[in-house]
Amino acid sequence: MQLTTFIDKIASPPALKTSMSLHHDAIRIVDTGHRLNPMSSELTLSSPNSPRKKHSAFMRDVVAATVEGLGTFLFLFAAFGGVNASQTAAGGDSPGAAGAMMIATSFGLSLLVVAWALYRVSGGLLNPAVTVALVISKAITPRRGAMFVLAQLIGAICAAAMVEALFPGPFTGANSLKNAISVTQAFFLEMILTGLFTLVILMLAVEKSRGTFVAPVGIGLALFLVHLVAVPYTGCSVNPARSLAASIFEGTWSDHWIFWVAPVLGAVLASLFHLGIKTFDYETLNPGQDAQNDGEKQWVTREVEADSDV
Repeated sequence: MQLTTFIDKIASPPALKTSMSLHHDAIRIVDTGHRLNPMSSELTLSSPNSPRKKHSAFMRDVVAATVEGLGTFLFLFAAFGGVNASQTAAGGDSPGAAGAMMIATSFGLSLLVVAWALYRVSGGLLNPAVTVALVISKAITPRRGAMFVLAQLIGAICAAAMVEALFPGPFTGANSLKNAISVTQAFFLEMILTGLFTLVILMLAVEKSRGTFVAPVGIGLALFLVHLVAVPYTGCSVNPARSLAASIFEGTWSDHWIFWVAPVLGAVLASLFHLGIKTFDYETLNPGQDAQNDGEKQWVTREVEADSDV
């Protein structure tokens, strides 16, 4: 009966029926038990009659932190694996330019993939310095931020342990000063690059726009870029969890404090900049960036200009 009704509706649609409404009718007739709700943030098939389960804020933080730890593990397992693979490919010698490119690609691509997979669950921060920035920007609560940092550290250590166990040869990947770079130079290099990386996250992922769903692409490219710059000099940290885990298994602790203080300071500066431009209503500086066409952009621009004249 349902199938006959469905065929009749397609064969002889009422004059006022659109193809989109027919599509929705098909979903309602063929799949009455489960329905895709386009207004749901999850965009998953769910029973129309089952209410959403309610969980406490603390339990949601615990689940999100657990996913954040898993994400950090997956991200750094692939990234550390790329570092060790580059060393193997170089035959034990210095990896050189090709090795630096391989390391940068491993970190950038790994972050892109894992963050894109998990950002709907935990945000896909995977970095204590970035977590501090999001707490300052009030994107997450201090309690969730503290739980995230702990989970990220545990996930990073587990990733390094897994690479140590699965890859032949000694573990490599600890951050250290190389090629005659001074402590001061390394500190400011790590601080500036972490600030750049964090700013990309804040503007692409925290600030919502029509392109937010592809934010992980820009974030992964940003991590790739900062690694291209810093790998020959510091190994590129911009992530205290990454530095801690690598130092534990490689046993390199020289100037280790740089890879905590500089990334956190860079992230804090980026978040302060973010708060500053939000206070100034930055959307009014270049209005209409999310407009679907020129007409909508011109309308938004006129509205902003009219408000400015008041």
